[in-house]
Amino acid sequence: MQYECDICGFTAHTEGGLRLHKKVNHNNAEGENPVKAEPIEVKQPTKVPTKQNRRSADGHEDYAKLIERKVKLYNDCKKNWPKMTSFKNGDKATKVAILKSFPGEAEILIIHKNTSKPLKGLLETSYTVEVTKMKNDWRRVRLTGKKSILSWKEGIIKGKFKVTYPMVRFI
Repeated sequence: MQYECDICGFTAHTEGGLRLHKKVNHNNAEGENPVKAEPIEVKQPTKVPTKQNRRSADGHEDYAKLIERKVKLYNDCKKNWPKMTSFKNGDKATKVAILKSFPGEAEILIIHKNTSKPLKGLLETSYTVEVTKMKNDWRRVRLTGKKSILSWKEGIIKGKFKVTYPMVRFI
């Protein structure tokens, strides 16, 4: 069955299609029923704190102070960093040996959470060591435990020894 528009001769296959055609193309034409527009409530957007004052809204320290504290911590760790870790490929590493390799106040980045915590609290008792030599004479050290993988890179840039902050990924 087909329905025909009495104004323009358009044919539709369903009654709903004809009504839609009349609403869209013939709104208020020749005494048709006007389309009633209902008022829409507009919600006021909630104010999201900016990056600078995000921490102060929760009652914690300001974001700028937090960054300043992290940079100071990193600079202090950098001064106390060892020359090169003594881990060899295929060896076992204990928690004590890992803690000796890093400064006491070193923090570790937790992957997928974007937070950092002290290295001391996240270590397992033993790890298997995997050392990969890279093209630029750097080495990537990866310690695999039962519940987590700890990794970092170390090498020389412009005559100075550098170590990236260690990262942990939980299995």
